[in-house]
Order: sequence, then structure tokens, then C-alpha cells
Amino acid sequence: SFTLFGSSEWSARLPGALLGLATVLLAWLWGRRAEEKGKGNGRRGVTAALILASTPFMMVFSRIVIFDMTLHFLVSLSLISFWFLQRSAFRSLRHTLLFFGSMGIATITKGPVGFLLPWLTVLAYLGFSGRLSELKRLRWAVGPAIFMAATLPWFLAVSWENPDFPRYAFWNESLMRFTTGSARRSGPLYYYLPVFLFGFLPWSLFLVTGYAGRLRAWRKLRDEENRNALFLLCWTAVVFVFFSISR
Repeated sequence: SFTLFGSSEWSARLPGALLGLATVLLAWLWGRRAEEKGKGNGRRGVTAALILASTPFMMVFSRIVIFDMTLHFLVSLSLISFWFLQRSAFRSLRHTLLFFGSMGIATITKGPVGFLLPWLTVLAYLGFSGRLSELKRLRWAVGPAIFMAATLPWFLAVSWENPDFPRYAFWNESLMRFTTGSARRSGPLYYYLPVFLFGFLPWSLFLVTGYAGRLRAWRKLRDEENRNALFLLCWTAVVFVFFSISR
């Protein structure tokens, strides 16, 4: 962006804005494809996109010059690719590449959280739905190779130029930040509850009541017709819990 448009506030904010828009388009695509045929006339995708685009979180983080929107887009792309991959009975090479490749780029963007969040979500979803055995159907000869191709060249190049980088990235900025108060940003366990409620206003009020209804019938979440709801619930819960237990 700087190379194309020069060093300015506008060019600094442009990548985050574009990735925010791309994330909204992902929400539209997923909602549209997840909709049952003959029901809704495509409204679910449009509704999902409009809700996401109108939240305070998306408006703010699409303008701030940090990598959080980049991470958000890549994690979303990875998980939505997994959902499509599962729908193809794990035969789609394209979605295999997107699932692992997106995690790789997310990892060199923000560290191990780039692959931890997608994998924890996938494990929670398959575990709760009783489908952990489906992991065997992933293309394990292709997927990890794509992940390493996305991460290893960059990591080796940066480490060659900056020998202290591995310790800084994995120890200081990942493990220590997660397990200790070294970043001086510690808060109570419920810290993200008000953050979540405010960041997704006014829709968080509907999400709370909607999820409450789902949780009351949690046994039915394992039914085939509720797999989409279970997938979204696991995605939400994993991210929320992960950062809540972080120091």
C-alpha cells in the first residue's frame, strides 16, 4: 500500500479496510451457502453480512492500523474453508489448500494463534458432534506441506536477519503474554464479556438470547440439521474462552 500510494494515513488504513470488507463478503458467502435450498431466498447471507458490517468492532478494527483485522480475515477464511471441505466429504483440494494455507499466513501475521484458533475450533466441533474420526480424511500429505510452505521461508528469512526473533516470537510474544502478566494488560476472567456485548451492539443482545435457546436444547445440536449452528457456536466459544483464559 505504501509502495503504491505513498506513506500516508489513508494508505496505512487501506489494507485493514479491504480485509474488513473481505471478511464481510465471507460472512455473506457462508450464510448464502449454508442456507437450505428453497428456504430464505438468499436472505441469510445478506443478513449475516449486514449484521457483521454494522457492528462497532468491525467499524473500528477495519480502520485501526494493526494486524487484528488481517488475523480475523485469515482465521475466518480458514474455518469457512474447513466447513466447505467437510461438505465435500474432504475431497476438495481447493478447500484443503485454503484451510491450511490461510492458517499459515495467519501464523506469520500474529504467531501461533493463527493456527491454534482454527484447530481448536475444528477439534471442538468434531468432538461435540462425535465426528473426530473424520480428521483421518484430511489430506495429511498435502495440508501440512502447504502450511509449512506458507510459514517456513518467511520465518527462516526473518530469523536469519534477526537471530533473536524465534525467542521473541514464541517465548516473549506468545507463551509469556498468554500465561503471565508481562504485557501489563491483565484483567479479570470476565473481561471480554462486556467487551463482546458492547463490540457487537445491538446484535449481541439477540445473539445472547439466540444462543441461550440453542443451549437449552444442546443435545439436539449433534443432529445433522443443526451442524451449522454447532459449528458457529464452537467457533464463538473457542475464541471467547481462549482469550478469556489468557493473561
